[in-house]
Parts: sequence; structure tokens; C-alpha cells
Amino acid sequence: MAIEENCDDARYMLGVCHEKGQGIEQSYEKAFCLFHEAAERGLADAENAVGVCYEKGQGVEQSYEEAVKWYSGAAEKRNKDAMCNLGNCYRYGRAVKRSYGKAIQWYKKSGTYHAQEALKEIYSKNFLHKWIKIIQFEFGILK
Repeated sequence: MAIEENCDDARYMLGVCHEKGQGIEQSYEKAFCLFHEAAERGLADAENAVGVCYEKGQGVEQSYEEAVKWYSGAAEKRNKDAMCNLGNCYRYGRAVKRSYGKAIQWYKKSGTYHAQEALKEIYSKNFLHKWIKIIQFEFGILK
């Protein structure tokens, strides 16, 4: 069997099946273990999946710091989903200092549908207007 022969892709895909409960018992804990094993061996998709587990607290205690660490590793290997996830971390200030500039950079590198949607939202007038008001309030310009 592929998983017994240390096939990281098979280990990752079995993790996906456990995560979603597709044809097998749904278990975030088993999914995390399988993702982590494949991630430790350098599979970028698995590294991103481990980051997602940490971010959501699925199968493991929630930790934005660990999520950023795993997303960063996968992003270095050009994993587009991890780049988008890093963009989200910068956009919302999860374990990193909030930075719309860095968020935009990661979203642009990613190019995924979700990254493009995030960019649209950031660039939209409603979003910018909202944040301008928050900044003005924080600096005492608006009361």
C-alpha cells in the first residue's frame, strides 16, 4: 500500500479523506497526524494543511503562530494556497503585525480565486472607507 511505502502524496490524500469524512470516518485528529507526517517530509500541500489545522484548531490546539510557520514553509515552496493564507494572516494580524501591504503582496503572489476576491475587497471603496474611519477614530480625529 502506498502509505506504508512512505508515499507522502498518499498520506496527504488520506488526511484529506479523514478531514472531510469522504469514504472514511471523519476525524480531524487523524487528518492532522497524516498531514503532519507528510509535511515533516517536505510536501508543500501538507504543510499548508497543517497550517490550516493550527489556524482553525482542527485536530490540534489552535495556534496562529504555528499556522504562520507552516504557511511560510509551504509558501517558500510556491504553494499558492499557503500564500493566500499568509495574506489573510497579515490582513487580520494573526500572529504577525497587521500589514495590508504585505497582505496584498501575498495575495498577488498567490493568484488564487480567494486571493483575488480578497484583493477586490481591500481595494473596494467600502472597505477602505471603513478603515479610514477606524484610523481616524483611533487617532482622535473622529469621536
